[in-house]
Amino acid sequence: MQRIDGIAALACAATYIFGFVLLATVFADSGLGTNAIDAAGVVRFTVENQALMITWNTVIYVLNSLALAVLVVSLASRLKAKSPD
Repeated sequence: MQRIDGIAALACAATYIFGFVLLATVFADSGLGTNAIDAAGVVRFTVENQALMITWNTVIYVLNSLALAVLVVSLASRLKAKSPD
C-alpha cells in the first residue's frame, strides 16, 4: 500500500509540474493564466491546438483527480489506525 501512496503522490506532483510548465511556456504567448489575457488570441490558439488543449486539460484535471483520489483513500486508511475517532 505504501508503494501505491508514493506513486499517487508523485503522479499528483507530475500533473502539477506538467500543467505549470505548459502554462509558463506554450500558453504564455496568448496570455492564458494572466490578467493581460487576449480573448481572441486564446480562442485562436485553442482552435489551432485542440489536441494540446485536450491533453493539458485531461492531465491537469482528470489524471490529477484520479491520483488524488487514490492518495486520499490510502492516507485515510493509514490515519484511521492512528486517530481516536
